[in-house]
Amino acid sequence: MRALYLSAALNGLVAVPLLACMMILARPCSAMGRFVITTGSLMVGWAATLVMAAAALVLVDSGIT
Repeated sequence: MRALYLSAALNGLVAVPLLACMMILARPCSAMGRFVITTGSLMVGWAATLVMAAAALVLVDSGIT
């Protein structure tokens, strides 16, 4: 059971930089061509990234036990 909890915690910590990279790479036309992310989707994506970052900070602050 502890391994399951720790793998979920690690997943939450790793998700933040991956989400940020996806948001950065999804915007420029040079990277995405005609599949550029819309402004609304970009705002929702950054909001999700901020929520995940806050959750990760709470997790780290709680001691990951």
